[in-house]
Amino acid sequence: MILSNIIGSGAKPYLEYGWVTAPNTGGQSITANTITTLTIDTEIADTGNYGSIASNQITLAAGTYYYDAYTPCSAIGGYGAGTIGLFNVTSSNYISRGVSYNLNGSGTLSVRGQFNIAAATIFELRVCSGGSYPFYISNQGAYALSSITTAGADQRTTIKLWKLA
Repeated sequence: MILSNIIGSGAKPYLEYGWVTAPNTGGQSITANTITTLTIDTEIADTGNYGSIASNQITLAAGTYYYDAYTPCSAIGGYGAGTIGLFNVTSSNYISRGVSYNLNGSGTLSVRGQFNIAAATIFELRVCSGGSYPFYISNQGAYALSSITTAGADQRTTIKLWKLA
């Protein structure tokens, strides 16, 4: 569904958080058969001051949000399988999880949806590795290291949110 169909007319407050790192920084290692909190260390945008970030956790003010989260990754040593999910730390449950994806080389894990929270709530992006091989969160299919040497920074894991109400 097109985002403009969801948010209707008029501008909505926009929030974006991500893992922003220097080029050629090693990827985040995801151990086989584990659930791992993804690195989120930078507030890229928050047009209404509705969120904050600390220790890989995003705190959002009460409201209804539409979100789109994704991370590029690379399998190591063969096939890897992964699922990304938005986890509500405050209530200790998943808002939603993406479709499990088998990685043969590289790919992108993604999840999107909508949720409503009645009070300030803490969230994490988590990835579940269901395969027998580990994988890395990186900017391309280059295993643990990126190779974009001309960029000032690489944005890897990303969550974009629009506050609908």
